[in-house]
Parts: sequence; C-alpha cells; structure tokens
Amino acid sequence: MSTARHILALLRSHVEGEEQQFYSAALQMAAHDQGESLLIAATNHPNLLDKALLRRFDDVIKYNLPDSDIIRELIQTRLISFDIDWKDWSKIIEKATGLAQAEIVRATDEAAKQAVLSNSGKVSEKSLISAIMERKEMTLNE
Repeated sequence: MSTARHILALLRSHVEGEEQQFYSAALQMAAHDQGESLLIAATNHPNLLDKALLRRFDDVIKYNLPDSDIIRELIQTRLISFDIDWKDWSKIIEKATGLAQAEIVRATDEAAKQAVLSNSGKVSEKSLISAIMERKEMTLNE
C-alpha cells in the first residue's frame, strides 16, 4: 500500500483517543518513505499536533481566520442573488468571528437555502445568525 493510501486509511479509521497511534504511524512512514511522493496534511486543530510530526514537513502554511472585512465579503459574495434584510453587519460579524471561511460559507449557504425553501428570496439576519451559531456549536464539539 502506498504511503498516501496508508495515511488516508489511518485518517478514515481515526477516532478520538487514537491520536498517539496515528502520530506514531505517520512519523514512521515519513521517516522510511523512499518514494517520490508529496504528503499534504491539514488540520483545524494545530494545537493538538505533536511538534515532532510538524518537523517532518518541509513547509507549514498557516491560514488565519478571516477578519471582519473578509467575513462580510464572503457572506455578500454567497448572497449576491438574494435580498438581505439588514443594514448593520456588526451582529453577524460578531457571531461569525472565530469561524473558518468554510464554516462561514456553509452557514451562509444554509441561510440562503432557507430563503429558497420559504420562497421569499430574502435572507433574514435571524436565519443567518442562527446558521452561524449552529456551525459554531458543531466546530466546538469537534
């Protein structure tokens, strides 16, 4: 089995409590890999990573969470085809702060879906904040 496939198999079987086993296996594979391969890893929880694992990578690219301007731009871009019922963005930005871009997009898409299902064509501040808070709860439970 190739290194990449083996890592994917480990990731698929990874459940809480098996972190040490995963790290040990990943370190061993990285140390013994002789093939021409590219290993890319991503995490939403960098604080849980072992420093020895990070040293095995040539580069580490860090993506920061979006600031208020990016949050607003993400939401506006996703809702370009919809009317919105708010003028003040402060509550929405406050609630979305701390979420990754992908989570903000998912929440915005959920609010847009609700607007389509209700045949209103308008996304309400309440539905968007509700979707944002749902995503926040999900990420806190990961």
